Amino acid sequence: MSETAGAAIFDELFRSEHPPQDPYPRYEQLRELGPVLPVGPGLWLTTSFSLCSVALRDSRLGNDADAAGTARGGPGWRDHPALTTLAGMLLMANPPRHTRLRQLLTSHFSAHPVSSLRPAIERHVDVLMAELMDVGEADFVATFADDLPRQVIADVIGIPEADRRQFRDRTLAFNAVFERSMTPRQLAEADAAAVEIDAYVRELIHDVSRTPRPGLLSVLVTASDAGALPPSELAPVVFQLYNASYQTVLSMLGNGLWTLLGHPAEFGRLRRDPSLAASAVAEILRFESPVQTTGRHAAARCAIGPVTLEPGELLVTVLGAAHRDPDRFAHPDRFDITRRSPSSIAFGYGIHYCLGAALANLQGEVAFRAVARPGIEIEPVAPPRYRESANMRTVDSLPIRIQVVPPGRRL
Repeated sequence: MSETAGAAIFDELFRSEHPPQDPYPRYEQLRELGPVLPVGPGLWLTTSFSLCSVALRDSRLGNDADAAGTARGGPGWRDHPALTTLAGMLLMANPPRHTRLRQLLTSHFSAHPVSSLRPAIERHVDVLMAELMDVGEADFVATFADDLPRQVIADVIGIPEADRRQFRDRTLAFNAVFERSMTPRQLAEADAAAVEIDAYVRELIHDVSRTPRPGLLSVLVTASDAGALPPSELAPVVFQLYNASYQTVLSMLGNGLWTLLGHPAEFGRLRRDPSLAASAVAEILRFESPVQTTGRHAAARCAIGPVTLEPGELLVTVLGAAHRDPDRFAHPDRFDITRRSPSSIAFGYGIHYCLGAALANLQGEVAFRAVARPGIEIEPVAPPRYRESANMRTVDSLPIRIQVVPPGRRL
């Protein structure tokens, strides 16, 4: 019974063209069925925080690019540019390739270099807040949440200003490959986007090779010229760095403001004490995780909790459910920006912990300090619209009204 029920809920959540906008009740139904569930042939799922953590750090579980490609594009998946691009990304790599690429990039995304970006991020945020205040009523996602991470990561990499919006549009089309089910139309659009992205990044690499300029791209081109990074891996690595840094922060900012607006007492806390901004970001990432699932294939027979995975089987770790696990978090459905419980796994865990986590956290901290400035009132003027995505939880549109509060009026 649990296998049939679990599979039906899994299909509704992750294989439907129109997944539920609120997945959390379904996650709880899955949790009640057990810590690890069979949801299809060779396919398992866990909602347990502890088992998600175990799976993400277990060396017997890794990424299988062939299996991921076949699941999305069939036996001929290598004919699809989007799927070959996905296969070449760092997130799909296993040791030793992963180790080599990770070591090359880590020094550029550690906390110290990232902290040096704070003044530039603050300048971006100040400009975006001023624009919001000037218009008074706008879509927060389109005018703030989308713009900030797009500009920040483009600055870091070294993407020219004139190209930034087009690159972002192609990225969103490509990102259908991260879903657990794709329609033929989505795959075709992702393929077209992948071709454009690859051509653009290669041209950018060529320009930087001829005329070095500030940015991580010049560092990577130099490393490639020195033999530390094969030329064939350069374009996929550059695109993944952009993609992960942009999409996750976009989701965090939109999800975060909507969550704060829905919890006015917590929003008030943040206004009164801006030092809570970092813990507010951590709680937003737990409460409304941008990445809802990630998967690992068994490379060898291994036990995960009460079940044994055979080689080739896939375990889907449902991070969005793990972050509401009462065995890990007290009162998990309560949004509390002063929460002192253990950290989430919103940026992954183990060897694939997100390289851009420090940069994402810094953008969130600066942004939420700004939207919670004393004397500014923000209110929704329409319900948010969520992107139809099961894997990436993203508020796609959030119309707001923003204004200065008259002296003496309390928020």
